Amino acid sequence: MHHTLYRNANMPILQETIENLWWRFSPYLHIYAAEVPDYKAMAIRNHEGILNAVREKNAKGVCKWLTLDLNTAVDFVTAALDAREKGEK
Repeated sequence: MHHTLYRNANMPILQETIENLWWRFSPYLHIYAAEVPDYKAMAIRNHEGILNAVREKNAKGVCKWLTLDLNTAVDFVTAALDAREKGEK
């Protein structure tokens, strides 16, 4: 879903940069995020927000939900890594 949004932004250089980073970090994101119980529910909520904003043709809403989704992923991965460092996982 994310790649479809980026592709439709018609910014090929930015899209290429994002995709290069995505393929390098996405597997780790999913591994670490899966360790945090609420991650899937939060991701689903954020993706529903993105899709609703797309259906409404609300660009600001898409940006809001996409930013929230990416920041949530970072927060969950950071929490998982912090827990590992403290020996909680």
